Amino acid sequence: YQRRVHGLKERKAELQAEKEYIAQQANLSKRPACPPGTRLMLDDEKEETIQRLEIKKRECVEALNRLPMRVDTLSVQNRRNQLESEITEIESNIKKFSTKRDVYIPI
Repeated sequence: YQRRVHGLKERKAELQAEKEYIAQQANLSKRPACPPGTRLMLDDEKEETIQRLEIKKRECVEALNRLPMRVDTLSVQNRRNQLESEITEIESNIKKFSTKRDVYIPI
């Protein structure tokens, strides 16, 4: 009698593991395939990209702070506008890479 109970417990564990595997495979198949000509960006690559973007943002802010407070010339105004737009773009890119969503990059 004990062998039967033990055998039933093993069988139940096998069935549970199989159900979990099937559910996992179903979740993977629901995920959309990569668009042609792209690949999925790994989490490590995302973190590295975020770090590089933050460094670039810091450099732009430092350059913006080095500009004169009074905007007398057209070139200073243009440089200030360029740096501000770069900072805005970098911040939006950081937000894109910080999400949990998948990021696809061209091959």
